Amino acid sequence: MKYLIASTSIGVLAAANTVYAQESNETANADAPKQAITEVIVTAQKRSTSIQKTPVSMEVYKGDDLVTRGVTDIVALGNTDTSVNIQMNTGVPVVAVRGVSSSNTSETGDPSVSIATDGIFLNRNYAAFAGFYDIERVEILRGPQGTLFGRNSTGGTLNIITRKPEIGENNGRLTSEFGSFNQRNFDGFANLSFSDNAAMRASFSSRHHDGYRKASDMPLRGDDEDAQSTRLQFLFEPTKRVSLWFAAESTKLGGNGSVSENLPFVYPTTGGNEPLHSFSASQSSDGKRFAFGGFPKLNATIKDYKWSATVSDIFPNVTLTYVGGYNSTDYNRQLNVFNNMNTRTMTFIQREHPNTVNQELRLSSDAKSPLVWQVGAYYFKEKSKVYTNEFWDYLASNQTELLLFDFPQVDSSSTALFGQVSYDLTQQLKLSVGARETKDKKVRTGIFSLFGPYTGAPFTINIPQDGRSDSKKATWAVDLDYQMTRSSLLYAKVSTGYKAGGFSGTETYGPETVIAYELGSKNRFLDNRVQLNLAAYKMDYKDQQVSQFVSGVTSSGIQTVNAGRSELYGLESSLLANLDYGRVNLSANYLHARYKSFVTTAGYDSTVNLNLSGNKVPLAPALSLSAQYEYDIADVLGGMLTPRARVKHESEKYFAPTNFANQRQGGYTTLDLNLDFKPGKANWLLQFYVNNATDKKIFTQADESYLNADYTYTYAPPRTYGARLTVDF
Repeated sequence: MKYLIASTSIGVLAAANTVYAQESNETANADAPKQAITEVIVTAQKRSTSIQKTPVSMEVYKGDDLVTRGVTDIVALGNTDTSVNIQMNTGVPVVAVRGVSSSNTSETGDPSVSIATDGIFLNRNYAAFAGFYDIERVEILRGPQGTLFGRNSTGGTLNIITRKPEIGENNGRLTSEFGSFNQRNFDGFANLSFSDNAAMRASFSSRHHDGYRKASDMPLRGDDEDAQSTRLQFLFEPTKRVSLWFAAESTKLGGNGSVSENLPFVYPTTGGNEPLHSFSASQSSDGKRFAFGGFPKLNATIKDYKWSATVSDIFPNVTLTYVGGYNSTDYNRQLNVFNNMNTRTMTFIQREHPNTVNQELRLSSDAKSPLVWQVGAYYFKEKSKVYTNEFWDYLASNQTELLLFDFPQVDSSSTALFGQVSYDLTQQLKLSVGARETKDKKVRTGIFSLFGPYTGAPFTINIPQDGRSDSKKATWAVDLDYQMTRSSLLYAKVSTGYKAGGFSGTETYGPETVIAYELGSKNRFLDNRVQLNLAAYKMDYKDQQVSQFVSGVTSSGIQTVNAGRSELYGLESSLLANLDYGRVNLSANYLHARYKSFVTTAGYDSTVNLNLSGNKVPLAPALSLSAQYEYDIADVLGGMLTPRARVKHESEKYFAPTNFANQRQGGYTTLDLNLDFKPGKANWLLQFYVNNATDKKIFTQADESYLNADYTYTYAPPRTYGARLTVDF
């Protein structure tokens, strides 16, 4: 690791010195040529700053870039970005950044990578399928963000910012998209300014495509999409010092949803209860046609309300900011799988109804003084109900109920106080210190019932599932920033992260913590036409929360345990170049992520202990590369023609800590192609695209299900193509 940091330091300093040598001969930024890279403003530190002056390793995608790449939700973001890896867990996305993730998507689980939309956090990742339209930008913040973004950000934060109403503007946009798999997508917005201090913005999205997978045992498709959403926002600025904003959003998710391929366990000819772990024993299909084992169904309604108030100069050079939100979700999912211990079809019906409240109050100083500070308080509350059961031959004449989870009360709350202070030690050197004190509580009441057909007994077993967990932790961060030149930043930081403990079944698990060391540099040179950002990091990850299967009649199911220690370190780099012969975007990330200490029981036999020390952490490819090239061809049919190609490569990764061969995704490379046509002064844009042009079969889940005695696989989208027409008015 010391050689990694040393080599990166040399590279960072060399890049910075190159910038310094050039800048001495450059004019001010105002004289930069047209090819200069556009300045991007972010809110990674809860205030507006230039991305090049923000000491955080991050990637930012503007809304139009997301549309061009076909990114409409968190899963699609993972297909295009080198920082984010996605695993599907019973239809719910698990997000990983720098090898940090949490596969516990139950009602008491928390993500390790937080997702915030307009400052409001999503605690249930199934809500991440909504809201990716009329977006201003998405910020991917790498590494623990525990000081300012708080809980559940040990791996990082996805900060989603929607486009807000614009006062003084009356405009709109409509986009229509048609493509393979009967794809029919429509979205748009209308911005209306009522006066010189009030405006509203109405946005909508309607997305549909037939399933990417075709059932071999019935006339049905899966992995389809059927989603509709509307968003209404109001902005009112009664004075120059006061700004009030309100948004209401309603989303409906339907269709069949995600489906998996489930293949029966294969056992050694010598006998025993341990299945074979080789991929040849569990060879999956082509990922396009396989047996579904039943009729999947998704039905979810998400109601989202957000509001904010900002008052500048509430005290001299001090701004007050209040952000609040309320989310109500009604999530119903029917999942059908073969129970390979029985010839009958098993149906799992999941019903959850979480209601969530977020509130944050901040005081922040003017950013122009040498001393810059902010303090705040945060409150989170989630109240949920869960009623989930499992059947054999659901809705058939021989329907048989197997088990039931009935949790009338699942409550989770979090409170925090935080603050950050930055001081200019010199004109070029800045020191920042931040801290946060967080308290978390989880409470659940209910029962887990196992019925006679499941246990083989002539009676029902009721197991109380009452639980309570209390956690608290102080997290902190220290940054030292050196602005070598106007266009070169060198920074060093140490930051910590924390995720609350909890319980699965009646077993409790402790909090997980991480401390991260990072050295980075952000640079612009060649008249702001080239941007080079570098970062090296090392993360000590303790008590990582890992989900595993525990066998036994009274405790069958997934439980979360704490791994001893994990070690993660790596390099992150990105290069943007606006050149005379085109625009280039390169990204290269290296990641070493392994368990240093982790002993657990085998899922196939709770009497067998497995030492997983030295195994690779799930969702942590050692190498992630991407390259994009585009070129504007002028005077084509009176307009501008822009071809674009993107290549992404990932080395192998595993989906489970055991690192069995059939839990592995081998290295792969994908190719996306785009062609844009923009007429001279017209108000429309025509785009053609092919995603995953070589039609690679890519897993989003590959694991062993000991509950159903099968190998389970889910897949990323195959090759898709289409055309998109955007009209501005």
